[in-house]
Amino acid sequence: MRNNCKPDIEFIDGLERQLTSELRRRQRFSRVERSPVTKRLMKTAILFIACAATGVAAAKTVEHIESSKRRILHVARIEAETEQLQARQSVVQGMVNELKDRVDAGLIHEDELAEAAIQSKLLEFEMEKVLLDLEEVHMSGEAPTNELYAPLQGGRDFVTERLLIDYRKIELIRDRIVERAAAVRQRVDAGLVPQKEMQEHDRQIEHANDELEEVEQHINLRRGYLSGDFSAREISLRQMMEDARSRLAEAERVFRIAETQLNEMSELYAAGLIPERELRDAEYSMIEARSNCRIAEIELELLEERLE
Repeated sequence: MRNNCKPDIEFIDGLERQLTSELRRRQRFSRVERSPVTKRLMKTAILFIACAATGVAAAKTVEHIESSKRRILHVARIEAETEQLQARQSVVQGMVNELKDRVDAGLIHEDELAEAAIQSKLLEFEMEKVLLDLEEVHMSGEAPTNELYAPLQGGRDFVTERLLIDYRKIELIRDRIVERAAAVRQRVDAGLVPQKEMQEHDRQIEHANDELEEVEQHINLRRGYLSGDFSAREISLRQMMEDARSRLAEAERVFRIAETQLNEMSELYAAGLIPERELRDAEYSMIEARSNCRIAEIELELLEERLE
């Protein structure tokens, strides 16, 4: 038998010294001797705790990074929108100044200046909403929301603040339509323009009043949610119902317009003033409007059943 695997004497002596030294060290620093099973369990527990702690920390870090990225994205979007609004405001304000000079010079009527001033004020309202959005993003780190069941942010009710801006904006538009309608009424009474012109302004005023009523209802629903009168589900359904009522009102308004136009077209066709094609188009518009009314009615009925 070959002796290639026979251990060297010096190697054995060195190994014995190392083992003796290691045993003395363990006896010196180990107060309680644990079984191999206990040691393995302790090592496993330590490893599990370390991994769990690392995992939680990593998850929180990733979550924080993602939240920061979302905030940066939302802020960048709103800042871009702010720059666009500022540019539009600058253009409109320049137009207002120019029109004011022309009115002072007697070159144009004041109505043109009034219309430009309205546009400038509407842009101010839009800027107010954008700045509110920016404040909300800085507080929440998320995109602004107009849901009526959204939580407060830092004690602030951004949803209601935006609704109040919407109310002021619609009110401004409505008041301007009323002013124009008064001027049209004078021309109608003087026989300068047909009654149809007045009807159009009346419809616009009615539409603006409906929008104001819708915003008021949303504000009341929001207050009901914050006071605890409604749950998030109830608020969601009630908001959907209010929106459905608005769509129904708009569909009914369009139907009335289509019906009036069809009557007018029928008279013109009977007098031989329009071709049959225009009469058929008016009939189709009324049929479509009537169908939209029925769809809106069914939608509202279904939502009412869900709320019961």
